[in-house]
Amino acid sequence: MSLGFTNKISAIDTAINNLVAQGFVCVAAAGNSFPDAYIGSPGTASKAITVGAIDDVDKIAFYSSNGDPSTWKPDVVAPGGAFKAPKGANEDTHPIVAADTNDKDIVTVYSLDPPVTYWEDEMNFNDYIAYQGTSMATPHVAGLAALLIQAMGSAWDHSETAALKVKNYLCGTATEVIYGEGIGGTYNTPSLDRGGADKIEGFGKVHGDAAIEAFLSTYTAGTIFTGSLSSDPAGKQ
Repeated sequence: MSLGFTNKISAIDTAINNLVAQGFVCVAAAGNSFPDAYIGSPGTASKAITVGAIDDVDKIAFYSSNGDPSTWKPDVVAPGGAFKAPKGANEDTHPIVAADTNDKDIVTVYSLDPPVTYWEDEMNFNDYIAYQGTSMATPHVAGLAALLIQAMGSAWDHSETAALKVKNYLCGTATEVIYGEGIGGTYNTPSLDRGGADKIEGFGKVHGDAAIEAFLSTYTAGTIFTGSLSSDPAGKQ
């Protein structure tokens, strides 16, 4: 769900939670309102998987919305594109490439102060576009949920229990992000909670390999298992 309100709306959150109760996995963008506003519905729904964004160097993206004092959200974070280049160039962004609509293109003129955004007629059909935002991070997690459901096989039975297991595996295998992007002296930096969740990154960055292995692996009580983790991007995280 690449949509959001500026506040918590109980009727919307109830509808999302009812969908999960029927066996739907609901993945929602956290929003791009830091530091001006908190996460709103549907990202505040307790049973939704609410997704914040990290940039291209694994920092919490500056724009990624935080949970309000009463809401333990987001749940996880995923790549959403950088607001600014690491060196701090004013107009340099590191976006995520995605399929473009065949209806309208949105154009932002950064050379104007303040920048002006408007819609123009579609110029190239079946093309791509580059954006940054939690709406770009959310499909990463929705796709990962689909892969996990596929790995679950017959254990996926379209029930609320199965849907919440998907959320549990994704949150339980996420890892913390220590740093946050900073702009103008303001940083969106999570706390180091050593396995706990906070209201900036939730449980942290999702890991597809770890989430799927968490379901597929079985260990017998009383036996000894030895494993190792890797700092290599292709190694076990």
